[in-house]
Amino acid sequence: MFVVTKHQPIHDKYFHTPLASHFITEDVVEELDFGEGMRNIYALNENTEIISYSNGEVHLGAHTYGKGRGVYIAGLPYSTQNTRVLLRSLYYAAHKEEEFKKWYADNLYCEVHAYPDNNMYAILNNTNQEQKTNVYDGEGNHVAVTLAPGEIRWMVINDGK
Repeated sequence: MFVVTKHQPIHDKYFHTPLASHFITEDVVEELDFGEGMRNIYALNENTEIISYSNGEVHLGAHTYGKGRGVYIAGLPYSTQNTRVLLRSLYYAAHKEEEFKKWYADNLYCEVHAYPDNNMYAILNNTNQEQKTNVYDGEGNHVAVTLAPGEIRWMVINDGK
């Protein structure tokens, strides 16, 4: 649970201890950028997962509600890293963390797109530099791949036949 207020927080009234690590930020390789963000956001409940906290304010947090989860992000200007934070937030909110690495590249500058009906998947390098990544194949297996700048590599899905 989060609250927006124009008043200064009263010490010990709000929760402010961030978690050491979290699913949503596992791919973070540089400081998180919340853009202009939002001011005066505080955690009111000890069950709120505070993922990013500074200057007395929550910037990224999550809280379980019923069968789902709410995720709060103070601001999210476009960046490669922020696209991964957003994607991870969606999987986390839906309780689908175990499915995240089904079709996945562990280098956030690369992507994997699966087309099971066509028995193919594509691995993309979204940069102008060579990238190395581990690619997960939908079955939990991964292989190291090196992609040329801007490369799209098509692969056949191993259907066990």
